[in-house]
Amino acid sequence: MSAAFDDYVSAVERFERVQLRIAELDKVLQRAQTVLKRPGDSLVSNIDGYSFGEAPLLPNSPALDARAWPKIEDLAAAVSGYHTTKADASRAYDRLSETERSRVNVPNGLFR
Repeated sequence: MSAAFDDYVSAVERFERVQLRIAELDKVLQRAQTVLKRPGDSLVSNIDGYSFGEAPLLPNSPALDARAWPKIEDLAAAVSGYHTTKADASRAYDRLSETERSRVNVPNGLFR
């Protein structure tokens, strides 16, 4: 394969890694939303100085690990990375020959 093909494969891998990071952040934020909707039986773990009553004793209590909470810079980096890697993958796709384009899988979201 050509250098353009190798560049495309690398660009797509970076784009997909960013999408996975965004999915991880989304999972943490969804968990936080569950905790906020059910504060009476929820808790936040790994943070000192707060009391959660009997919540830890309830089965299936929603919990949020404070160590997993992202900083705003994490969110900004993920969103910025999405735009950058998507543009890189799109440009790399444009450099492929027609034959190479027919042989590659275009990642979900690349041309939306």
